[in-house]
Amino acid sequence: MATKTSAKLLIVDDRPDEVSPLARALKARRRRMKAEVRKPEEVTLDDLIDADLVLVDLDLEDWNGRRSSEAVALRPSDGLALATVLRRQLADKSGVSPTGFAILTAHVRKMSHPFAHDNRLHIIADINNLEWIFLKQDSDLIRKVSSLAGAIHSIPKNWSDGIKSPEEISHALGFDESVLPLGRYAEVVQACHPPIYEVTQWSHGLAFVRWMLQNVLIYPCFLWDTHRVAARLRIEVEALRRLLDGKSKLATRLANLQYKGMLSDFNGPRWWRVAVELFLWKITNGDSQNNAKLVTALQDLAGGPLKRTGVERPIVCIDQNYKPMDRFYSLDEVVRVQPDDWPAYADSAFMTIEEVSAARALRNLVVSEDLDKLEPATND
Repeated sequence: MATKTSAKLLIVDDRPDEVSPLARALKARRRRMKAEVRKPEEVTLDDLIDADLVLVDLDLEDWNGRRSSEAVALRPSDGLALATVLRRQLADKSGVSPTGFAILTAHVRKMSHPFAHDNRLHIIADINNLEWIFLKQDSDLIRKVSSLAGAIHSIPKNWSDGIKSPEEISHALGFDESVLPLGRYAEVVQACHPPIYEVTQWSHGLAFVRWMLQNVLIYPCFLWDTHRVAARLRIEVEALRRLLDGKSKLATRLANLQYKGMLSDFNGPRWWRVAVELFLWKITNGDSQNNAKLVTALQDLAGGPLKRTGVERPIVCIDQNYKPMDRFYSLDEVVRVQPDDWPAYADSAFMTIEEVSAARALRNLVVSEDLDKLEPATND
C-alpha cells in the first residue's frame, strides 16, 4: 500500500471555478492538506490512486465531452454514475492506499427519493456505495469534508492485511486507558459489530471508516451525542452546551470523556457512553441513579446551579426526520419506534405520542407492545 505524506482531496466538477474556493478553504483549514480540482475528462488513474477522498459534483450538465459520444454507456448521467465508474477503476489495483468517494450536491432530493433527505444522508450514501453525501449549502461543509479526508488518510497501513483483534483499532478510536481499561473499550465497540476482519482486509480499511460514519455517529450506541449526555445528566440541552463552553471542573471532566478518535470532528461532539456512566457512578459514590445525589454532585463540580430538566427520567425523542429533539419527554408521553435502518445494537428510538398520532405513516414504526398507548386509527 502506497504511503501519502498528507491528506489529499480530489474534487471532480464540470464547473471548476465554482469549487475552487472550497479547495482553498480546505487547504487553509487542515495543515498540509492538498485539494485539487479536475474536470471529469481531466481525471487520470494516478489522480484517483493519489487521493484519499474523491468528491464528485452530482450535476454535470456542463460536461461537453460527455455529449459528444453516441454510445449511452459512455455518457454517465450524473456525478453518481461517474463516481461508480471511477471507483471501479481502482477495484483491481493492488498495493494502493484506500480512496473514498462522496457526492457534492445542492440538490440532494434528486437522489434521495423515496427517503426524506433531512438526517438521512447516511442511508442515501450507503445504498449508492458512497462514503458520504455532502450538501453545498451545509455551513459545516469544510469541516466535514476535511474530517472525512483526514480519517481515510489516517487508516493504518497494516489494516490492508485484515485486523486480527479489536485492540488494533485502539489508536484509531482514541482509546484512553487513563479513563477506561482497553478491554472495556473493546467490549463496547465489539457489541456494535465493526467490520474489522475479512471486510476490512477486502476494503483496505475503508469499510471501517464507513461504519463509523453511517452506523456509529448516526445512532446512540457506544458513543452519545449532546442530547443523550444532557438527558443522562438530567439537565437541559442548552444548559449542557453553555457548560461545555465554560471552564468549570465539570466542563473539564466531561471534556476528558469525549470521543477523540477518527471522525471526532465530523458531526459534533460525542462521548464514550461507558465512560460517562463510570464518571457518574464515581461522583455519586455508586448511586448514580439517584437524581438528587446526581444533581448535587454535578452542581458541586459546575460551581453553581444547572438548569435541570423537568422530567424525572428524561427520554430523547426523534422527530419525523429522525433528528433528536431538544425537549425531553417522560415515558408516558412517548412510544418506541423501529425505523427500517435503526440497528439492533443502538439504544431504543422514541417518538412522541403526539407526533405519531398526527402522522398516520409513523404508526407503522411503532413497536407492537406500545401500540396500546395510541388512540385507535381513523379511516379518514
